[in-house]
Amino acid sequence: MTRRYILPTLLPALTCCLVGVTMTASFGAEPATRTAAVDSEGVLRWQDDKSEVALLGVNYYVPFSIDYQRLQLLGLDHDQAIRDDLTHFQRLGISAIRLHCWDREISDREGNLVDNEHLRLLDYLIAQCKERGIYCVMTPIAWWGAPNPGGFSDLYKMPQMTTDKASWPAQRRYLGQYMNHVNRYTGLAYKDDPAIIAIELINEPLYPQGTTEPQITEYIDTLTAAVRETGSHKPVFYNCWQGHDAAAGASTLDGCTFGWYPTGLVNGAILVGDHLPKVDDYPSMRSPRLTKKAKIVYEFDAADVHGSVMYPAMARAFRSGGGQIATQFQYEPMCIAGTNSNWQTHYLNLAYTPHKAISFAIAAEVFRRIPRLSQFGSYPANTRFGDFHLSHPDDLSEMVTRDSFLYSNSTTTNPPAPQELVRIAGHGSSPVVRYEGTGAYFLERLAPGLWKLQVYPDAVMVADPYSGGDSEKVRVLWARHSMTVTLPDLGSSFSLLACDAEGRPKPASTVTGEMQLSPGMYVLAKAGVAVPETVPGVPFVAPASSTKPPAAFVSAPDQWREGKDMKVQATVATADPVEASLRVRPSGATSFVDIPMQATRPYE
Repeated sequence: MTRRYILPTLLPALTCCLVGVTMTASFGAEPATRTAAVDSEGVLRWQDDKSEVALLGVNYYVPFSIDYQRLQLLGLDHDQAIRDDLTHFQRLGISAIRLHCWDREISDREGNLVDNEHLRLLDYLIAQCKERGIYCVMTPIAWWGAPNPGGFSDLYKMPQMTTDKASWPAQRRYLGQYMNHVNRYTGLAYKDDPAIIAIELINEPLYPQGTTEPQITEYIDTLTAAVRETGSHKPVFYNCWQGHDAAAGASTLDGCTFGWYPTGLVNGAILVGDHLPKVDDYPSMRSPRLTKKAKIVYEFDAADVHGSVMYPAMARAFRSGGGQIATQFQYEPMCIAGTNSNWQTHYLNLAYTPHKAISFAIAAEVFRRIPRLSQFGSYPANTRFGDFHLSHPDDLSEMVTRDSFLYSNSTTTNPPAPQELVRIAGHGSSPVVRYEGTGAYFLERLAPGLWKLQVYPDAVMVADPYSGGDSEKVRVLWARHSMTVTLPDLGSSFSLLACDAEGRPKPASTVTGEMQLSPGMYVLAKAGVAVPETVPGVPFVAPASSTKPPAAFVSAPDQWREGKDMKVQATVATADPVEASLRVRPSGATSFVDIPMQATRPYE
């Protein structure tokens, strides 16, 4: 049945409405068991082969604070949320998380560690990360308020934490017990678990006016000693978000952490425009006082930007500055991502922001492939660097190599050697995959002539994702769409096998052109190629399809030039075919006019 929608819009003074809208093994196959240390030159290196550490990841907060509380309020399973999200991290090639722990939720007034559900979930998260090859940067002290206070941070304001020595014994006691805590799932103390790659002492410290650099150095060294006195050999970092390079440089620290929000925070709506010129470089890490200190980016984001070009550009800037680990703030748990209610100004999730998620997967490759301290000049010349390309007009980031092809939106780029491809990740269409849906998809070669395909459901915007509140922002819909895969390794005719929830392929059908696919996991097999009983690697995890009534989203700029044609776009979230009209009342008119709209792709 075709449904018809009328989208009302007022156009004062002719203002318009405008909406922009192989690998032979999977990532994370090896557990996180390598140890790392900072050498005499300030470089964080793996200790098995002395190669440089280069990890990109996210902040993730299901065990604590508002994320914990939101899941609890909705009656959701925190453990399942962790498993689902970490599966997506593996799918995207995310290799690190950072978590500043809400110490108020796991400590008492004297700084003793309290064993409770928050700490159990922290144990579980670390154990799950370890199993999946994801390394953890842990920040034991956050200071931030909590729904049920009771910890030592309740007694002090943040500037007191850093300079009032009466607060230091509780912090030292807490850090010691934190490092000695034995994870109930791994059997290892935090100080001994290689999955915890580094310790960042405290999140975003503040200081009273007039605090001197030597005072800050004394505080840093006091907390550092508390960690090392446990026998821990983990690299210790300190948060330099407000500078104080001299204090950090003079300390016994192994490294420093930095943050970056180049587009500001909490705009209240999608930020439009080209923001790439803002992320040419991140020079703070190149302070001469910190030459011998390793560098981590504890938080970053292009906040309120819904496009898909900023993450690879920021990763490029961090590598140019010497960053070795960087973690975006913050990945929205899949089970609550539809509303983006907890961290209004940030929005990243594979199912709900597929184009941004693919761009983040590309940024992870930037971190792995671009050498530390590489320089690429200024915008727009730096939109091509290494194997990467960024285009703001096309809202496109892509990585193109002989064996891998990743793109965040539709592209006309031809991979240089299609016959050598082993990995494809995309959103939209390309010369090798034509797809009509709006979700992400992943193709990886398991063997010659044998490919694993995962197709994620459609994501449809129904409100401005950055507007705040608990209302729905993006809707997930499971729909059947056409896909054509053109790969020399498969040829023009191959078998298509859908997989069940356990990854077991079902009986095959022969494909000679277009495939009609619903979200899920599939095997594509050339004639004569053996198909495994169970497909290896990262499983398929996705939210259920929405059953809510149809919804539409139209946005309008504040002004439009009189006499100029206007391109008006809207998204309509419904599984039914759509006919839509825009209802307009020009300034001074007493009645509305319905202008027919034309479908450009599903939901748009």
